[in-house]
Amino acid sequence: MPPALRRINVVRTKLRCIKKLLRVEEALFRHSTCNWVILNDGVVKESIVLGISGKPHELVFEKEAVQLRVPLVKRFTGGGTVVVDKNTQFVSFIFNEGTVHGLELFPRKIMEWSGGFYGKAMEGLFPSSTGRNFSLRENDYVFGEKKFGGNAQSISKNRFIHHTSFLYDYDKTLMNLLKSPQKQPEYREKRAHDDFVSTLKSKYLEEDTRAETDDKRRGLLLEAVYVTLRDHRDFDVRSVPFDAAEDVLLDYNENVKPSTVKLWCDKERIWNVCND
Repeated sequence: MPPALRRINVVRTKLRCIKKLLRVEEALFRHSTCNWVILNDGVVKESIVLGISGKPHELVFEKEAVQLRVPLVKRFTGGGTVVVDKNTQFVSFIFNEGTVHGLELFPRKIMEWSGGFYGKAMEGLFPSSTGRNFSLRENDYVFGEKKFGGNAQSISKNRFIHHTSFLYDYDKTLMNLLKSPQKQPEYREKRAHDDFVSTLKSKYLEEDTRAETDDKRRGLLLEAVYVTLRDHRDFDVRSVPFDAAEDVLLDYNENVKPSTVKLWCDKERIWNVCND
């Protein structure tokens, strides 16, 4: 007899600020027993997001970021440093152990599962060679040798979060605020950002996606992810409003603990807890 389907709450949203998205995700990971997938199409406020152990002076041209009024935010998971803006698309899996049949809660196992999941999504999104050129390289999602998606994750005793930022497009001025990290994946071969990254938009324009406007193209990735979730043999997918996720955040911050998502104060050289 096949195992019972696992219910997945899917939230589609478009938040103004990455701080709110990260705070919601942290609450869902630490304070909910449900399975969640968050699909967020861009953020209005440009920001730079560092991993939990990231050091601003090593990873960001801080003076230039201050001049452009681009805030630095520290998330509650590991991973590298990313610029996020209206052209960054986010997908977050927040699952209990056993939600994906046979998946062991180890970092590489989760990465490999995610690579297979996104591989199916890309095959549906790009039925020609672009989809076949997708792969998981070390901890990145790439087309050929160029990265278009980076991720971070955290694992507790019986639960994990795996969240990804995908480049629909990017602003070169903002991307140039990032220093080349000392620790790089081998396949990067010390390439500059422009030579290392690709975008979904460029791939859509190369392919016959039948999406004639930018608005329609923007919706393609998140819809492909939703369809792949819906077709997964283990999942019972339910769409829920963002309010359901936000209620978990409010209860977590009021009754359990404040968020560990933090905002960098360049004058005092400290991280402050985000409350907005």
